[in-house]
Amino acid sequence: MSTKLIKGVMMGCTKCHRVSAYEQTITDETCPECGGTTEQLGTCTMVVRDDKDEATNFIEKQWEMFIEVNKAQARYITDRIMDMTKAAVTNTNKDDSVAKAPVRRTTKKVQPNDPCTCGSGKKYKYCCGKNA
Repeated sequence: MSTKLIKGVMMGCTKCHRVSAYEQTITDETCPECGGTTEQLGTCTMVVRDDKDEATNFIEKQWEMFIEVNKAQARYITDRIMDMTKAAVTNTNKDDSVAKAPVRRTTKKVQPNDPCTCGSGKKYKYCCGKNA
């Protein structure tokens, strides 16, 4: 069985999503199955064997797998973007992996009857602590 490599084009229907392999860009932009419009999905190198049907089936299967992988990647990326957007909006993107230590006061707490820290000589509760 002899084989040869030729450049090919993958065309996909926008209506029924059927993918077809062609040896060159087709001028008729209608799907032979449903009559929908077709668009070029990409180019490829095709292996053509003596048994044309077997080669076409093989190429179509390869492209269907390629399209499924791309759809899965697009779904994953879309889900990640949605998760990041949701986390940014709801502020749930906090790092909980590090345990937070309690905040310790570095200076002595001022009691209401202690002298005021501003140096006025009054009690704290009658000076700066009045509005606190």
